[in-house]
Amino acid sequence: MTRSRLVPVLLLSVALSGSALGAGPGDYPTYGCVGSKLAAAAADCASAFRAWSAWEDSQDAARRDAALAADAAALAQAFARADDKSARRGVDCSETTLSGSAMGALIDDGVRSAVASINAGLDLDRKPQVKCGSRLLDAAGAACRAALRAEGKYILTLGDTTPKKAQRDRSLQKARAAFDRAFAAATNGSCPTTATSETLGSALGAFVNQVVTNTTVSPTLPLGVWQTITPPAEVSYLGQTLHPICARGGPYLYFARRGTVNKLLVYYQGGGACWDGLTCSIPACTQTAEAADNPALVTTGLGDPTNPANPFRDWNAVFITYCTCDVHWGDATFAYTDGGNVTIEHRGAVNAQVVEKFAREHFVNPDEVFVTGSSAGAYGAIANALFLRQRTYRGARFNVVGDAGNGVITQDFQQNFLSRWGIDKNLPRWIPALDRPFTELSIVDLWSAGANFYPNDRFGQYTSAYDGGTGSQSNFYNIMLNPGDFAAGLQWWHASCQWNAIMRQQAQETAAAASNYRYYIGAGSRHTIFGSNKVYADTQGGVIPFVDWIAAMRGDDPAWPNVQCNPCNLVAGTCSASSANAGASCQDNTDCPGGSCQGADPRPNPLVPPFGPGGVVTCP
Repeated sequence: MTRSRLVPVLLLSVALSGSALGAGPGDYPTYGCVGSKLAAAAADCASAFRAWSAWEDSQDAARRDAALAADAAALAQAFARADDKSARRGVDCSETTLSGSAMGALIDDGVRSAVASINAGLDLDRKPQVKCGSRLLDAAGAACRAALRAEGKYILTLGDTTPKKAQRDRSLQKARAAFDRAFAAATNGSCPTTATSETLGSALGAFVNQVVTNTTVSPTLPLGVWQTITPPAEVSYLGQTLHPICARGGPYLYFARRGTVNKLLVYYQGGGACWDGLTCSIPACTQTAEAADNPALVTTGLGDPTNPANPFRDWNAVFITYCTCDVHWGDATFAYTDGGNVTIEHRGAVNAQVVEKFAREHFVNPDEVFVTGSSAGAYGAIANALFLRQRTYRGARFNVVGDAGNGVITQDFQQNFLSRWGIDKNLPRWIPALDRPFTELSIVDLWSAGANFYPNDRFGQYTSAYDGGTGSQSNFYNIMLNPGDFAAGLQWWHASCQWNAIMRQQAQETAAAASNYRYYIGAGSRHTIFGSNKVYADTQGGVIPFVDWIAAMRGDDPAWPNVQCNPCNLVAGTCSASSANAGASCQDNTDCPGGSCQGADPRPNPLVPPFGPGGVVTCP
């Protein structure tokens, strides 16, 4: 899911943005708002069951309906109060949840369904059966109230260093056990209900999950559809006023999608980088955010929501568009005069925080978060993931994967150009190993320090062995090796072997420094894998398919491996239908008379070392 119109990127170091680092306020307004709404929902659910329990005996529908109407009104008022309180603290909570009236309707439907289940088989003209039905409704109401209270209390702890998930789980188990005991006591006699403790308990659990989902996953987002979000010119977040913007001052936009499971994919888009007047003027990076960036336009690889093998097909997702030429790390305005005259708004970290705010207010408490990005987005993924992990999603299972952003740079670039992006002021300094000037840090430090600080999470990087072509890693590295000579980047193969050697060394050093970090080095020279169908089946060079590697990572498989191709030669393509050799394997267009070679790895034309005939790569 890198850009097709401009290609991605380069390098190393560290950071995210904003002056509000580390923990962030434990009482973030959304947590208090959602916690209050769940408490109100718990009270409404219990009251609704009580109204139906009283009706069991009296059969007074008017009295029951009046009680239900009063409950619905109280719930709507409680939701409005929670929204107002959050708004006074600068956060709109109305989009986070269903409205009070819609939640009331959801609870009413759930309670009526439970009533129908309990009364199935009962004769309400018989007092013993009426008593049983009433007792079962009271038990259901108590279970609903206890479960929603537990969920609400847990949400209130999301700002804590360690959210109290175990305490919530114990409370849910106690609520279910109490319901099972009450069910057994109520049905120990004349009570021919067709409901069972298991069926009714499961139905109540599913109903509670519906209520929780509709207060923690924004129902205002369309289901399964990428929505374009255009933020206002000023965004208040964690005591800051953020100004989302693109490199040349143009407007910023990003995308979000609601899925069907409570998991969140956070993806950082690629699109190159620039650091002097020449690279920023050509430009060597994407400088606008447009409707054409919509991830819905990507229908391959892990961007394909219709592929049953795609582990992220049903997830909630945010897509952080890229237009600032700073690998999502910058927080500075820089006027370039060397090689060209251009002023660039390096505000990638600012834009990332704008999306972070949206995510935490629309996807409040995901069970699992997977942070990734391709090319420039790979750097954005690791730097921003540390902030997401520390201050936003402390209760989630966390995984981070960089796709084709391995941080092979020159010393000159690190010492003399990175500062132009304004990243030093925003290092994740709560991690002791990173509490140093960025000029003293490497990509190995960033990944290993992050992984060691969060030992229960998993971190990993993907790259092809010779990542090449326009906009590739070796492309940008060759530009750094030849300052001021942009044409050198077009001859990226001159840096292929040197880039490969440094990349491998860094990957191995990181793996040795952090036990919860792994690397994946695939065959060939293709830049990025996330949007390629290679993720599902590529095994060239003895590697396992990338989706299998991801599955082992997410599953905490002790056998989750470091993957390294051998041999790492170029991956062939397929001759187009117009070719006389249609469907045949090919290395380049000369193998496909009358047509073209599609999908073959980048290589120089004509071939020059280290690239030889048949896709063989030979480094000294």
